Amino acid sequence: MSSAPQTEAPAPFNENPGADIDLRTSDGVHFFAHKSNLAQASKVFQTMFTLPQPPSAESTSSLQCVDVSEPAGTLDKLLRMCYPLVDPPLDKTEELCAVLEAAVKYDMEHARAVCIAALMRPERLAKDPFTVYAIAYRFRLEHETRVAARHTLAHHPTSQRSASYQDALAYIPATALYELSIYRGRCVDAAYFVYSLKNDDWWDQHKQTMYNCWDCREYGVAGFISITREDHEAILGQRLESTPCGEKVMDSTALGLAMCTFKPEYEASCKGCREDLVSVVQSIHEHLAGDVDSCIAKVKLNLAF
Repeated sequence: MSSAPQTEAPAPFNENPGADIDLRTSDGVHFFAHKSNLAQASKVFQTMFTLPQPPSAESTSSLQCVDVSEPAGTLDKLLRMCYPLVDPPLDKTEELCAVLEAAVKYDMEHARAVCIAALMRPERLAKDPFTVYAIAYRFRLEHETRVAARHTLAHHPTSQRSASYQDALAYIPATALYELSIYRGRCVDAAYFVYSLKNDDWWDQHKQTMYNCWDCREYGVAGFISITREDHEAILGQRLESTPCGEKVMDSTALGLAMCTFKPEYEASCKGCREDLVSVVQSIHEHLAGDVDSCIAKVKLNLAF
C-alpha cells in the first residue's frame, strides 16, 4: 500500500485537532481521527485499541498509522457518522452498500442504522424496490427484506431489469429470487381471492348503483351504472396478475378502464352527474383495493436466513 499516492482526507479529517490516529485507506488517503470517537462508535475499534499494536505503517504524520481496506469515499462517509456531523445522504446504491458493509464489519450500530434508514426511504422503495430487496437480503435484514418484497408487487416483473438490481444480484443467492417469485405468485392468488369474498348479494347491490345530481333530479332524471363481477375481473384481472396490490386497483389507469367499461344507462352530460359517476366507481375500487391489501398482507415471504 505504500506505493499508492498519499493524500490528505477532506475536511474535517485533514487537520483534526487532537487527532491521535491516522487511518490510511486502500487508495492512500490519510484520515486523522480520534480513538475515543472510534471506540465509542465501534466495538471493533474499541477492542483493537486495548490490544498491543503492531509497528505503525508508514505515515507522513507522527500519529500511529493504521491501514484499512476501505477506499476514501467509503471511510469518509463512515467516519462522519462517528462525529457530531451531518450524516451523509447515501443516495447512490453502490456507496450505500459499501458504507453498510463497512458499518457491519466494524460493528458500528449508529452507522448501520443510518444506512438502513437510507435504504428504506419511501422514495427509494417506490422507485426501485427490487434493488432494496436484494440489498436487504444480502445483509440479512429480515424486516426490511419483507417490506421491500411487498413493495415489489406494485411493479411489473420487467422492472427487475434495472441496472442497479442487476448489480445487486451478484451478492444474493438464487434462492432469494426464487422465494420472491413464489411470494409474488401467492400474492396474485390472494388478490384474485377477493372476488370470492364478495357474495352474490354484494355484486347484486352494485349492479344498480345510482348516480345523479340535484340539477338533473329536478327534471326527473336518474341514472344507474351496471357493475358485475365479470366486469371487474375483465378490467383488473391482468393488472392483478402483473401487479397484485391495492395501489394498482386505485391508480388512474384502473379507474379510467372502469369508467370506460361500466356504461351508464344514459349519457352523463351534466357536470354533477359525471362527478357523481366518478365518485361511485372510485368508492367501489377503494373497497376492493382494501380487500386486496388485506389478503396479500396474510401472504408470508419465506426467507432462507
